Amino acid sequence: MSTSVTYTAGYTRNLGNFESARVDFGITSDERKSGESVDDLKRRLKAKVDSWVQEAIEEVDAEARQ
Repeated sequence: MSTSVTYTAGYTRNLGNFESARVDFGITSDERKSGESVDDLKRRLKAKVDSWVQEAIEEVDAEARQ
């Protein structure tokens, strides 16, 4: 039996002047590496999605400073 893990994260950045930007990313996987537990898969997916969110927020911040 295959177990599927889904992780979704988002962040809203207040840009001032009544503006905000929101980024959301999510991933679903049932592909565990050899010996990987469901919790290990969850941690791996969380790390990937969180890095996508962080990267997107940094891009939003850079654009807002221009």
